[in-house]
Amino acid sequence: MISIKTPEEINLMRESGRIAGRILKATCEQVKVGVSTLELNNLAEDLMRQNNVDASFKTVGKYQFGTCINVNCGVVHGLPSKDVILKPGDVVKIDLGVIYKGWHSDTADTVFLPSADEAQNKIVNRFLEVGRETLRLAIDQCRAGNHVSDISSVIEENIEIKNGYSVNYELTGHGLGRTLHESPDIPGVLVTGPNYALKDGMTVAIEIIYSLGDGAIKTAKDGWTMETKDGSISGLFEHSIAITSAGPKILTDPL
Repeated sequence: MISIKTPEEINLMRESGRIAGRILKATCEQVKVGVSTLELNNLAEDLMRQNNVDASFKTVGKYQFGTCINVNCGVVHGLPSKDVILKPGDVVKIDLGVIYKGWHSDTADTVFLPSADEAQNKIVNRFLEVGRETLRLAIDQCRAGNHVSDISSVIEENIEIKNGYSVNYELTGHGLGRTLHESPDIPGVLVTGPNYALKDGMTVAIEIIYSLGDGAIKTAKDGWTMETKDGSISGLFEHSIAITSAGPKILTDPL
C-alpha cells in the first residue's frame, strides 16, 4: 500500500531530509586520501548524535552502521571498515538516512579522488557527471499525474541508451516515510508489472545506481556489500523527493 503524506508530515520529512543532506555533505567533504571508510562512518554518526536524530540504516535487519560506504566496484550496502583506506583513483559512494520525529530520509552521493592518470580521470568524471544529470532528470519526472515508468524511462534513456553505461537493474529506488522502505519500488529501467500513478503527497527515494560495465552484480564475502561482477566502477546518486501540487520537492537538499 502506498502511503500519502499530509503537508504537515511532508514538512517533518523535509526537516529529516535537510539534516541528512547536511550530514552527507559534511561527510563527503572529508573523503580524502588516507582516510578510512570507518572514519567517514564515525563522522556521520557523530553528526547524527549532535543533531538528535537516529540512523535509518540501523533499522534494517542487523545492520550496525549509520552509513553504507562503497568504493570502486562496490555498488550498495558496503560495510565501513578501518581496513579500507582511500587512495588516489578511488570512487567513493556514501549513502545514509536519518529518522527525525519518526520520519525517515535517504540520500547518497559519489566522490572521486583523482589519480595521476588523466585519461582515466576524464572517463570517471564524465561517468559521474552523467549520474548527477540523470538524477536531476528523474526528479523532474516526480510530478502528480506521471507514473513510475516515467521516472524509470528517463533513467534508462540517459544512462544506457544515450551514454552507454549500465543500470544495476536488480536495485531500485523506493517509497519512504514512517519506515525506510515503502511502496512503490522505483526501478532504473522499464519493467513489466505494476506501474503506479504518482500522486500529490507521495514521498520517494530516487536512486541512480549504475556502472561502467555490464551492470550485473553479486554479493561480496561480507554478506552485505553488493558489487559489480565484472569489477567495473559504479556510481550512486540519491535524493528523497515529495510529490506536491507545486512540483517535485527535494527533501534531502541540505540548504
